[in-house]
Amino acid sequence: MRREGVVALAAKLPGCVVAMEACCGAHHLGRLLVAQGHEVRLMSPEYVRPYVKAQKNDDRDAEHWAVVASLVETCKLNGVDPQANLADGIARIVAGYPQSQIDDLLPWAYATPPLKAVA
Repeated sequence: MRREGVVALAAKLPGCVVAMEACCGAHHLGRLLVAQGHEVRLMSPEYVRPYVKAQKNDDRDAEHWAVVASLVETCKLNGVDPQANLADGIARIVAGYPQSQIDDLLPWAYATPPLKAVA
């Protein structure tokens, strides 16, 4: 989708959070979206890389970004620190967290893990 298409589509939507990879064009596009009542969040390219699903494919990248942005906002609505929730969730999954209990890691059911004593 070209920049003009994004602006036209966004004009039809109520104000929402728009997450984008920061680049020279993103700042201009961000200002246009803010003028329409949206909240724009830009992320540095080095922090975007871990969220890319496959090779360069804007459709897949956009889908993944939407999931991450949605999780961040849901964390905030539930009084959960987004960074802590995502980091802890990823760490638990990597450590073999049971797939049948994955819903327990979502923001509305998230319980901060107890701190381990250090000897």
